[in-house]
Amino acid sequence: MNVIQLWRIYRRAQKLAGFLEEAHVSKSVLTSTIFWTQVVSAALELSAVLPLPPGYAALAANVLTILLRVLRPNGPVHILPR
Repeated sequence: MNVIQLWRIYRRAQKLAGFLEEAHVSKSVLTSTIFWTQVVSAALELSAVLPLPPGYAALAANVLTILLRVLRPNGPVHILPR
């Protein structure tokens, strides 16, 4: 890599960092039911607790995630402007 490429990467990273600083998330990821559904399903898949073929547990987790997104009373998490 030359200096010009590194400078371009740095400038793009600064733009992204500025956007992330200005963004305000409506709730914490740690209180998200969808986040914890994904964590638990990944843990079950990796520990082979469920007696399912390899792809079916991931498919079931994705279907459950879609249902949770549709059935949530307050809608999905949004990035709110300040």
